[in-house]
Amino acid sequence: IFTAPLRFDTTDWIKTGAFLAAAGGAYLGDEHVRRFFNDHRTDTGDGVASAGYRLGDSKTILGGVAVAYAAGYAVDDYKLRDTALLSLQAWALTGGIAEATKKLAGRERPGYTDDKTQFDGWNGSGKSFFSGHVANAFTVAAVVSEQYDEAWVAPVAYGLAGLVAWSRLNDNKHWLTDVLAGAAIGITSAKLINGRWRVFGVHGPRFLLGPNEVGASLEF
Repeated sequence: IFTAPLRFDTTDWIKTGAFLAAAGGAYLGDEHVRRFFNDHRTDTGDGVASAGYRLGDSKTILGGVAVAYAAGYAVDDYKLRDTALLSLQAWALTGGIAEATKKLAGRERPGYTDDKTQFDGWNGSGKSFFSGHVANAFTVAAVVSEQYDEAWVAPVAYGLAGLVAWSRLNDNKHWLTDVLAGAAIGITSAKLINGRWRVFGVHGPRFLLGPNEVGASLEF
């Protein structure tokens, strides 16, 4: 893992550079985006944002996974059941990363400070970085889009995830960088679980669920 950059080719470095440039640009725009949303906030927008908030909530995600798996079982649709299980695994990976990062960063939410640089670390009470709701939404969107290749699926899935991201900015609960980081983590978790991506040469964890075994494994 730690020596992976030594094996990077040109494409890897381009991707890394693009990511760092995007992150830097978003950080510079944190205050401007926050001001824009605060200046243009409306009651109608708040109502729409409330729906977006619920879409990204873990209870909604888990409920949707349960319904999808049950439906797949009822109609003998293997792909639907597989999609539900992949979503559950990716959600678990995203959630673990989110909770650890929130605790380590301790970034204060924009509703409580004007200072975007307020990262209080382990002892802080802030949980702004990164957005768990956005990460949840983009995790499921990425899994569903990988599983179903119909032309309308990805726009709808990512459109709904985008609504969640917009809601967190509208409600002044997160900085722009929190939202973009959440989206990136969510997509990455889904791609790892699906086996589409490696991070530093490591595949995502494989969760083992069976009558006689429960566990997880990593492939290097």
